[in-house]
Amino acid sequence: MMNKAKNILFSAFLFTSACATKPVPEPVITEEMKQVQIIYGWEATDILEKAGCEGVRMETVAVDKKNPYAIQSRAVQLSADVAQVVYNNDVRFWICGKAKQKEEVAELPKIRLGKLVGVVGDFDGAEIIVNGKDDTIGREASMGRALIVDAKGQYIYLESTFPMMTVVKCKVTSGNRTLIKKGMKVYLKP
Repeated sequence: MMNKAKNILFSAFLFTSACATKPVPEPVITEEMKQVQIIYGWEATDILEKAGCEGVRMETVAVDKKNPYAIQSRAVQLSADVAQVVYNNDVRFWICGKAKQKEEVAELPKIRLGKLVGVVGDFDGAEIIVNGKDDTIGREASMGRALIVDAKGQYIYLESTFPMMTVVKCKVTSGNRTLIKKGMKVYLKP
């Protein structure tokens, strides 16, 4: 009888310790990772090739709250110094070396943005509510249309999922959602 009670007590201890949640460690960005230049869009491919950069690999990289620096981390693993983010987290890694200092490569993060259509108004679960600057946002940001949030030089791609006359509900398709704050400008993807 005593052994049975000990077994039950020990089992309860194991169960509770296994279910205890541990805080997620804060993501760390190393100095090597800080040196990786992230650029956006397919348009940059020709500029990188003309500058003498060498394409290393293209793959899908999942960026989320647990690993917001996944692109930089993978670039370091591949010895790449430039990461070109294209639609839906597809990333092409480049080794540019000294070509990275060329003016045309240094200016690449300033991607071409379309027409300003509104600002981030609110968050509703996984959706982002974009408030239109006028009543035309519903027509311009039609269902499935790609939008871009400018988060202080980092670009997050959205997809319109439910357009209305003055607001549009969107989902994030590429980029780090945690960088999006209320009041940030939203543009059409050209």
